[in-house]
Amino acid sequence: MLKKLISLVVSLGIICSLVVLPTGTAYAEEWGEYNNEDGYYHISNADQLVALSEATKTEGHPTLTYKYMLDNDIIIPAIYKSRINIASNSEHPFAGTFDGNGHTIYNFDSAGGITGGANSGLFAFTKGATIRNLTIDGADVDSVMVGGILVSQAIDSNIYNITIKNSNLQIVSGGSVITLITSGGAMGGAIAGAVQNSTLYNCEANYTNVYVHNGEGITALAGDGYYLGGLVGELKSSTLEYSRAIGDGVTRGNGSTYIDSNIAVGLLSGKIGYVGGLVGIMEDDSSIIDSFCSTYLKSEMVVDVPLLAGADVQV
Repeated sequence: MLKKLISLVVSLGIICSLVVLPTGTAYAEEWGEYNNEDGYYHISNADQLVALSEATKTEGHPTLTYKYMLDNDIIIPAIYKSRINIASNSEHPFAGTFDGNGHTIYNFDSAGGITGGANSGLFAFTKGATIRNLTIDGADVDSVMVGGILVSQAIDSNIYNITIKNSNLQIVSGGSVITLITSGGAMGGAIAGAVQNSTLYNCEANYTNVYVHNGEGITALAGDGYYLGGLVGELKSSTLEYSRAIGDGVTRGNGSTYIDSNIAVGLLSGKIGYVGGLVGIMEDDSSIIDSFCSTYLKSEMVVDVPLLAGADVQV
């Protein structure tokens, strides 16, 4: 009888342990709930996006290499204006995976240009990253010299299935900040400002404007000029495939001229302005495959900025 009782107790213990073990497959962090089954941190609200942005500002923080997935659409409230800029340090870029899982981020607002910041966007810098399956709707982004609504500068990255719609990207001079720019010039695009050694596939700008501010301090620009594109400002050693910039050609805005999904450029003192429906400038064997632009492009010099010899605009 005693042996039977002992055997019963042992058996119950084994059963209980089997029941308890699976509960450790998930745990929560400020930036999302980790699921051990798929290896992703799952993000479901704006608070977690802000926490992720703040964590990546710490040098070498592990969040820079993790994988993230949106579990639902997210509306960014006004209290978080300019609070989200993931991987804002160029020396510590985002190298993980961000999967929108078919969801949309609404009302992303980054006024970095107004406050003196450069490289505004949902992500500032990526290197070796994958960003995919995401829509950004109703974004309003300002950036000093280089910027994109999704990412400002991307290197060795894969960007797939991204849509930017009903949004605005404004590249501003930054006043005295512009004197620090010694090469490369200013770059802006709805998806990314500058892209290098990367692949972009099935990316779309839909009724999204990319334009330049009124040009205060532009005469101090020591770079090569402005490169503005409906999707990418500068495409370097990279491929853009099955992508599009869509608009109805209606002029909108007050002050600076800007066109649906594109583009106004001006304010160039002795520099060159490159304006493209998809890409501002392509370099180093870059390629565009099976892509199109249906927007109206317009480029103009602002009359109150003196033009030096050699100034040019190419559309």
